[in-house]
Amino acid sequence: MRLFLCLVCIWASALSAQVTIQLRSAQDAEQIYAWASEKQIEIEPICEEWGMYHLIQWNTQYEWPSCVALWQWERPIQRRYTPNDAGLSLQKYLPLIQAPNLWDYQRTHLTRRGTELVVALVDDGLDTSHPDLIDNIWVNANEIPWNGMDDDGNGYTDDVFGWNSGDKTPVIFNSESVYYEHGTMVAGVLGARGDNGIGISGVAPKVKMMPILCYPSNGVDTDLGVIRGMVYAYRQKQLWLQSNGSKGAPISVLNMSVGMDNAFPEDAPLWCALFDSLGSVGILSVAATTNQNIDIGSSGDIPSLCSSPYLVVVSNSDVNDKPVGSGFSTEYVDLAAPGEGVHTTRVYSKNPSNPYKSGGGTSFAAPQVSGTLLLLHAESCLTYLDLRKQDPDSALKLMTTWLLSSVDTLSDLATRTKSSGRLQAYRAYQLMHEWCSQNDPVYRTEEWNLPKLRVWPNPASRTVHFDCDVPASHVTVISSMGQKVYEGQAVSEWDAGTLPAGVYHVVVEWSDGARATRTLVVQP
Repeated sequence: MRLFLCLVCIWASALSAQVTIQLRSAQDAEQIYAWASEKQIEIEPICEEWGMYHLIQWNTQYEWPSCVALWQWERPIQRRYTPNDAGLSLQKYLPLIQAPNLWDYQRTHLTRRGTELVVALVDDGLDTSHPDLIDNIWVNANEIPWNGMDDDGNGYTDDVFGWNSGDKTPVIFNSESVYYEHGTMVAGVLGARGDNGIGISGVAPKVKMMPILCYPSNGVDTDLGVIRGMVYAYRQKQLWLQSNGSKGAPISVLNMSVGMDNAFPEDAPLWCALFDSLGSVGILSVAATTNQNIDIGSSGDIPSLCSSPYLVVVSNSDVNDKPVGSGFSTEYVDLAAPGEGVHTTRVYSKNPSNPYKSGGGTSFAAPQVSGTLLLLHAESCLTYLDLRKQDPDSALKLMTTWLLSSVDTLSDLATRTKSSGRLQAYRAYQLMHEWCSQNDPVYRTEEWNLPKLRVWPNPASRTVHFDCDVPASHVTVISSMGQKVYEGQAVSEWDAGTLPAGVYHVVVEWSDGARATRTLVVQP
C-alpha cells in the first residue's frame, strides 16, 4: 500500500471534512461565499461559471443552503494498474484487435477538416522527454511558457502541454509521474509514435496527447483532481468551438484509467454529471473499470456506474481472449480489450537504454479503445465531422454504435460485458466506412486537400527550410521545455544556429485554421 496503515485513519479523517459542491446557479456565488464565511469554512472555486466549488473543514452538523444543487464527499481514487514485468511477447494485442489494418488509412494527425486529433489523458502525467512520445504530445501554441500569465485567456496559466489538476499548476510531469509511471505507460499504449524507427507504436500512432495530471504531489489521491481535470478538458474544447479553432483544443476523446473501487453514482454525482458535459461539446469518454473480479452492478465502481451515453466502460482480457480479473456487468461494462501483458513506454530516465516495460490491467485496455475511437475520428467523412460539431449527441451515439457493434463476440464475455465481446478496431472502421459511403456523396472520391509540410534538414545545425505546398501564415517554434523560441509570420527558411542543441516543436498554421506540427532536432 502507498501509505502505512497508521496513516489511513488520519487520511480518511482529513478527506471526510472536504466536499465538492455545485450551485443551482452560478449567480449564487455571493450567497455561498457568505454562508461559508459565517460557518468559517474555507472555500475555493473549481469552475465559477458552473458554480462548482471545493469546501474544506466541512462539518456534517451544518445544513446546506438552498443554493446548493449537488454535493459529494472527497474520496480516494486508484490507478487501475496491475504490475506485470514477465516479459511477454511485444504488443501481441495490436494484431488481435487489428489496429495495424487502420494505419494504412491514417495519413496524418489531422482530420479531413484539417483539425488536430487530440485526446485528453486524465492520469498521473506523462514523460515529455520520451523519444517515442515527444512527437505526439499536444502543444498549446497560444500560451507563452512560464511567464506567469494566462496568454490565451482560457483560465489556466502557462498550460503549454496540459494541466496539473491535482496541484492546479502547469507541471504535467513530476515526482508522482516518475514514481508510478502509470500515465507514461497508458500514453504509450494509446499514442506512442509509429513508423519512427524506434520502440513501439500506439494504437493511434499519429495523435496529439494532452496530459491532465489528476494526482496531487502531496500523495493524497482523491477525486477532486479528476473533477478539475474533466472541467479543464471541457473548457478547452468549448473554447475551441467558440473561437472557431483559434484557441483551445479540438479534443475528441478523453481517456480515464483511474477510478474509485466499490463506489456508486450517489457517491460521485459531480464526477458522473461531467461525462454529459463533455459529451455536449463532442468529447467521448473512455474509462477503465476496476481490476477487482467483481460484479460492479452490486459491488459498485466509479466511473463505471455513471449513466452517461457519452461514456464507454472497458474491462480486461488477454491475447487468448480469456477474461482477466476485472469488473464485469452486462449492464455497465461495454466491452473488453486485451490489456494483459502489454508492452509499452516507461519513464525514460529510469532506463534510457530501453525505456519500455510490460504491464497489465484495465488501465491498458481502455487506451486501446480510446486509440481506436481516434482512428475512426481521423478517417471519418466530412458529413460525420460536421455532425459532431452540430449535433454531438447523435454523432457520439453513432460512434459508440460502430464501436460496440463491431466487437469479436466471445462466449467467455457474454456474461461480463454489454456487447459480449472484445474490441475489433478494423471492423469498427468498416462500419464507419459503410456509413460515410452512404451518407457523404464525395467520401469515396474526395482527395485530402490538407497542406503538406516538410522541415529539412532534420537534424539541423544551421539553416532550416520550411517547405509548404500551400503558403502558411504563421510559425511557432517551441522548446522541449515549452518555451517559445520563435513566433512570427511564416518564412521559407530559418536560422536554428543560435539555439542550444535539443528537441523543438515546429507549429505551422494556415489562414483556414489548419495546423501541422513537426519535431526538429538541433545539433551542436
